[in-house]
Amino acid sequence: MNRIIRVILNGESLDAPVNTSLAELLERQPHPGKFPPLGAIVNNQISGLGRRLRGNSTVETVDQTSKAGMEIYRRTAVLLLTLAVEKLYPGCQLVVGQSIAHGYFFTVSGQKTTKALVQKLGDEMTRLRDADLPLKFAIVPVEEVIRHYESLGLTSKADILRMGRDSEVLVANLDERLSFPYGPLAMRTGVLQHFSLIPYEDGMVLRFPDRHGRPVRRLSPQPRLFGAFRESQRWNELIGVSNLAQLDRALIDGKGGHLIRLSEGLHEKKIVEVADLIAARRPKTRLILISGPSSSGKTTTSKRLDIQLRVNGIEPVTLSLDNYYRSPDETPKHPDGRPDFEHIEALDLELLQDHLVKLIAGQRVNTPLFNFTEHQRHATKTLPLEVGPHQILVVEGIHALNPRLTENIDPGTKFKLFVSALTQLTIDEHNRIFTSDTRLIRRIVRDRLFRNYTAEQTIFMWDSVRLGEQSWIFPFQEDADVLFNSALMYEHAVLTTYAKRFLMEVPRESAAFVEADRLLRFLDLFIPILPEEVPGTSVLREFIGGSVFSY
Repeated sequence: MNRIIRVILNGESLDAPVNTSLAELLERQPHPGKFPPLGAIVNNQISGLGRRLRGNSTVETVDQTSKAGMEIYRRTAVLLLTLAVEKLYPGCQLVVGQSIAHGYFFTVSGQKTTKALVQKLGDEMTRLRDADLPLKFAIVPVEEVIRHYESLGLTSKADILRMGRDSEVLVANLDERLSFPYGPLAMRTGVLQHFSLIPYEDGMVLRFPDRHGRPVRRLSPQPRLFGAFRESQRWNELIGVSNLAQLDRALIDGKGGHLIRLSEGLHEKKIVEVADLIAARRPKTRLILISGPSSSGKTTTSKRLDIQLRVNGIEPVTLSLDNYYRSPDETPKHPDGRPDFEHIEALDLELLQDHLVKLIAGQRVNTPLFNFTEHQRHATKTLPLEVGPHQILVVEGIHALNPRLTENIDPGTKFKLFVSALTQLTIDEHNRIFTSDTRLIRRIVRDRLFRNYTAEQTIFMWDSVRLGEQSWIFPFQEDADVLFNSALMYEHAVLTTYAKRFLMEVPRESAAFVEADRLLRFLDLFIPILPEEVPGTSVLREFIGGSVFSY
């Protein structure tokens, strides 16, 4: 007789035989959302709907309105595009690139990406979606999957499995084509209600709907972002490390130190180029504005730029935006009443604008000093500041590129630098590494080591941080004179030793465990590098410690 288990499904209790699948449970109690269910959070772990329950469980189904659900949606849509390429262009490979234009950038090896090709692939994806094909899942010997990928020429996928420790793996079968996914997939192609495939530069972008299910129609050109990605991609290809399999192989072969020195050398080269560009614009350029999202390495980049500016005979004078914060009672509020410190109005703009104009004009000002312990300005203490003729004013902060900050200053006197960790390394031919994951892992490590925040607390804060970035930081990245990519191809291999330790502290019963578990599975793909070879000037030292700079 089958054992009966108790399942709490979307808050409702029901009994079911052991080994009942999530899909079978949903036949009894449908998903409450207006969009199709894509997966479920089972005991704080994300799962596909094919999962069978072997014990009492708490289950919350997810659709595209949630972060976890949208990840499943995107992953399944990429698989659909992969199938379309295999059907229409046998022998050619789909190659994933960066996230851009509300989607993922792709090229097809051996094919010129014309409008006709993109249209043909888009039509085939629509046909496969409308056919509502089932995805079938099975556990198979890893050698079988390796042979399958090698037969298709997907060597990076095969190498990752070969370097792994599993003897068997879960694979998806879509229209008789095997795939090893790095996360849950939908059960049928018909759930992909909205997507579009559009030409973009020398490739194409697979675009996804927003969380409300609405197709994203507006296409904003992002030439600086695309150029930064392309530059990193070309450099990775030049040294032969474009994906995780190639990185892991290089580390196994003892080339870790060589990769570190190459990566750091590229950073230094780019910073020298920025300093030389600023020097060439002197004396007209009087103000350097440095912005970027959380954990992008703005501070270390600023300090390294400081050195190279001095090499050019230019002395930087730094103005801290932190000192211009308003007190919490004067700060705009989130909907739940919490102060929104990432809002532009959290700064005393009137005072800041006045001081910037005076400093650029060579006048002396007394800048405020903000006491973060008491969350208010010092009543009497100020910091005198003046910018001489051979000096240049540097303003670094999340709002530095917001035009409201410097609307009273001649545009010709400004140099704008945007710093972001634009990870160009991919997992394999079809799977990318999320740039936001790189920054989140950096922040988890730094917060735990130096700011007394646990990984659980950092994860809980992250959605709010990301929301603020979308409103106040990323809209201005294309206004930058230079976009500096602070990502390092080797950094995950160093961060994994710290991050895995801190992520393991997240309690299983915590809502943050879902994200912690996802990140741990991702970090399992990396062969660790000990931090001793990371130079003291590296951006990475801002997060793991041991920097030659003071923060």
